[in-house]
Amino acid sequence: MDSSGVSGWMHHLVVDASVKYCNCYASRPFYRLVSVACFALCVLFFVLSAQQPSVSRRTHQLHDAGRRTLSLSEPGGPRVDAFDLTVKPFGFNIVRQPTHKSSFKSCEKTDLLIFVCSSVDHADRRTAIRETWASAEALAPLNAAVVFAVGSGVGDQDALHQEAEQFGDILQGNFKDTYMNLTLKSTMALKYVSGACGRGTKPPRFVMKTDDDIFVNVPFMLSALKKNLAGAKRMITGCIKQRSAPRGVSADGRTAPSILPDFVAGAGYVLTGRLAAELYAAASKVVKPMKIEDFFVTAQCAKLVPGAYPPKHDPRFTCGGIVKDDCKLVSMFTAHKITSHRQSAIWDKFTSDPNPCMDF
Repeated sequence: MDSSGVSGWMHHLVVDASVKYCNCYASRPFYRLVSVACFALCVLFFVLSAQQPSVSRRTHQLHDAGRRTLSLSEPGGPRVDAFDLTVKPFGFNIVRQPTHKSSFKSCEKTDLLIFVCSSVDHADRRTAIRETWASAEALAPLNAAVVFAVGSGVGDQDALHQEAEQFGDILQGNFKDTYMNLTLKSTMALKYVSGACGRGTKPPRFVMKTDDDIFVNVPFMLSALKKNLAGAKRMITGCIKQRSAPRGVSADGRTAPSILPDFVAGAGYVLTGRLAAELYAAASKVVKPMKIEDFFVTAQCAKLVPGAYPPKHDPRFTCGGIVKDDCKLVSMFTAHKITSHRQSAIWDKFTSDPNPCMDF
């Protein structure tokens, strides 16, 4: 007999016995109290029985969550075919990858690979970044490199093709290039690193995600990463929105609700290179992916990778606040809403001799 049969049999046994007992003794004054107690026991039994299915459902939910958690049985993490260009969680394809003309030759020898989420029609922003903090002269001594992640379907595709041929630093997917598809761009970047940047080699030491209106103080940030997180295996660090976000940084004009799990701002966050493949594998296990890129990667995916959550808060990453004084960026990792013109102005200050921001 199964558990439901036993439960039904017990219902009949207890209820029948209780009713007979109560009918027999209800007319006697001495046993009226016993009748009330009998009735209370019946009610209690029904309440406890009714709770059993909900407890069972919760147990099944916990088991399902356990099955969704990423298995890390492979020492090197999940393996991804470098020649498979399908981003499986969302069903789109990578249609363009960085070439040998890019600022880096191999992920295996790269300490920091920076993915800049851009748009097809933001060529001026990419040019400003290439000529300032992400220039070959600035990044090569640091063993760092930059890749621009874009979508398709909007903007001048011919101009983008020429740009990609010239610089070799474009990673493109065949999805519509819109703000709400930032989740796809970041997942595409994870996929690219998971396949060891299309070459099947070891991943870079650190991977950064940022946007094309961000100034990145690469030397200062990379020095801090090497010093403070040298032995980290599964780590995400950035500005946790619930702690530092100013008003108006989210799409609906509000700060991150405190009821959401901690996640770091997509304006700039860093993860260990080996974690990229694990986050990409976890992306397929997220039941309801959110279109909020930073929450999807650093909370939804990270929570499915043992040891990757919670992220590490560092206020030197921007959470969306505006920095008006260029010289304050000397002690920050990133700055938000930096125009192309200001990228150049900041870089000129940082590279001049003497540096006006270091004149104490």
